Amino acid sequence: MTEKKPRVVVIGGGTMGSGIALVFAADGWAVNIVDPSAETRAKLPAYLQDSLQRMGARGDAGKIQIFAALTDIAWNDVEIVCESASEDLVVKQKIFAELESLAPAGASLT
Repeated sequence: MTEKKPRVVVIGGGTMGSGIALVFAADGWAVNIVDPSAETRAKLPAYLQDSLQRMGARGDAGKIQIFAALTDIAWNDVEIVCESASEDLVVKQKIFAELESLAPAGASLT
């Protein structure tokens, strides 16, 4: 029987968010990245794969799923949510308000 890997959602695919995603992916977590920018989403797969290789990690960037919106994710088995959106209080308040209705009750929101 295959053990199901824990899943993390990283909000923001910039420098900080992609770094967080890489650490989780290198440790075998299932990773979802959410970023509204089509340009950022387009660049992420190659960046993540290159970074994992340079880290010497066995993770596969192809297993990191990238989404445009929080509502695109299946939330039932998410254990951790790491918010790394731009430093804009209104944006962060909106994100956490949305997470309150989407994330599972036991998920850690950071």
